[in-house]
Amino acid sequence: MNKEIKGHIGFIARLIAGLSLTTAGFQKTLASHTFLAWQLQGLGLPDFSCSFLAYVIPYAELNLGLMLITGLFLPAAASALAIALAIEEIIMLQAWLRMLPAAGLNIFGIYFASSAAWAIFQNALLIVLLYPATFSGKRLTLDFLIENNISRRFK
Repeated sequence: MNKEIKGHIGFIARLIAGLSLTTAGFQKTLASHTFLAWQLQGLGLPDFSCSFLAYVIPYAELNLGLMLITGLFLPAAASALAIALAIEEIIMLQAWLRMLPAAGLNIFGIYFASSAAWAIFQNALLIVLLYPATFSGKRLTLDFLIENNISRRFK
């Protein structure tokens, strides 16, 4: 496949994954902390971790999504995102298998309530999109722009 086409596919995959995570993170920052903590408790997480995670998850999703869109620290951001999505997959899968009523609340986006199976599918799709987003289209990133400007100045 042509390098230019690969670059555009990687850029589009990065935009799709980054925009979906930024949107979900933004929705969670607008929601109340207690609602998100209650939602996490309903998914079967231990009580002691829910309050902490309700503060961390929205801003982590928002920042990692923005880093993915811009291509800033791309390998680190994509790796952190893949790990977070895999953990969320495990949480959603156990809630779905245990038939917890809160599994339909969908931690992916608070205002887009759907089935747990749909949330699991969304996360799997995002994990798959992270591969071309990370390894294709590196010329369309801030990392590439910064690296080239720094290397030109010190030549």
